[in-house]
Amino acid sequence: MWPKIRFKFSSALREWHPADDSAKVLLAPWKKAFGSRDWDALMVRAIIPKLESALAELQINPAAQDLEPFEWVMKWTDLLSTRHMTRLLLDFFFPKWFAALRHWLSSTPNQQTMDDVTKWYLHWKTLFPDNILALEGVKDALRHGLETINRASCGKPLPTTWNPAPPAKMSQRHDVLEEAYGPAHIAKTPIIEEEKGEGVYFDDRTLRELVEQFAAEVQVDFLPKMGRFQEGLQVYSFGLVSCTVDSARQSILAQMGGSDRKSWVPVSMEQLLNEHKRRLFQQQKGNL
Repeated sequence: MWPKIRFKFSSALREWHPADDSAKVLLAPWKKAFGSRDWDALMVRAIIPKLESALAELQINPAAQDLEPFEWVMKWTDLLSTRHMTRLLLDFFFPKWFAALRHWLSSTPNQQTMDDVTKWYLHWKTLFPDNILALEGVKDALRHGLETINRASCGKPLPTTWNPAPPAKMSQRHDVLEEAYGPAHIAKTPIIEEEKGEGVYFDDRTLRELVEQFAAEVQVDFLPKMGRFQEGLQVYSFGLVSCTVDSARQSILAQMGGSDRKSWVPVSMEQLLNEHKRRLFQQQKGNL
């Protein structure tokens, strides 16, 4: 059941915006039901990219601070792993926070400026939940901010840049996805849609992810068939059609000739959809 549930969640959240609290209400009861690997995969695929976008849009402006994007992210602290929350903040929040702090202190600060900066710093600290303040990466970032303020108060040169310390083990997004969805190679050249005659370019997505996205758009279930493999590749059901997805060779093979497992032929995503529709029509016709 888990792959299908996870797929439905990912599809439902495709157009979700972090300002909408309903996604958290929907997902929170499921955290204990999912294994940590599957839960991380769902967060990485459906939630974290939207939170990254929210923090990317956040402007640090001491004169007129809009906190909404930051608050949207903080609401997810109990559902995201500490590793993912730390990377979100270190990659998308603290660099611009330090840039604003350094700009404020770059001119010779007077006592009033230092008082205002200190209040600003302390106010930001109150906006982080206690469990986030306890994270090593966040503590290090805030400590560096405090040291920058202290250097300015003493008239010492300010650090020109700040870079977060790399984590002990970097976990890229595709690593988490591969743990949950199985191994897949990154495709870097275009797939040619045979019937449309147009190229579909990948950037950093796997072919399997593109098929999954296409399935969600056309409202067809795309799920692994547990225990089914064809020439070492996982067999998936695209609606009523069995298929394999080979990212290394950038090809989709489908079982187009009925139940004979040897009748695997190369197809485009459009052909997959047409074959599913054809079989669905026959199935419905047979039930009349």
